Amino acid sequence: MRSKAMKFSALVGFASATVAATACPVERAHYKFTTSESTGYADFVIVPRPAWMPGSDDIAAFHLSFEPHRTSATARFDDWFIYDQGSSGIIHLLESTDRQKPSWDLWELPHEPGLLDRVRDFIAWGKDEVVTTVIPSPGSTAPVYIFLPHLTESIRTSTGMDVGRGMFKLHRCESR
Repeated sequence: MRSKAMKFSALVGFASATVAATACPVERAHYKFTTSESTGYADFVIVPRPAWMPGSDDIAAFHLSFEPHRTSATARFDDWFIYDQGSSGIIHLLESTDRQKPSWDLWELPHEPGLLDRVRDFIAWGKDEVVTTVIPSPGSTAPVYIFLPHLTESIRTSTGMDVGRGMFKLHRCESR
């Protein structure tokens, strides 16, 4: 006879696999950072397109949040990014110019680099294990994994918070 803990573990494993196996729109996707050293979360928020950016539709911004580690005196850390992609197929991130909310209205003006200004590369892939070259947009399918190569070092350098090395994995898809 299986213990309650084993049954619960099997259920959690099944639920996690189910989230990753079903298509989830970016605006309903919630991610968890894959290391035990931190409590990191990410999601997409739909924001108005900045006036300087071509087009008129709303866009998806990437929001990340890290709670301080239990041994850290650092405060909670939040940041927002929008996407930039030239003809190369490589997706780059543009950090919000406002530390309190997602905003890129001043991006084209001279401004101080943000805390995570060095986090520029966005590498994501789905359940098919193929790296995406499509910028997440409202209504599109959320990637299962998101990797930001310079994230760990940038957070440690700018805030002193050690979040460990990891990536974001789709944790749940919010119901409508």
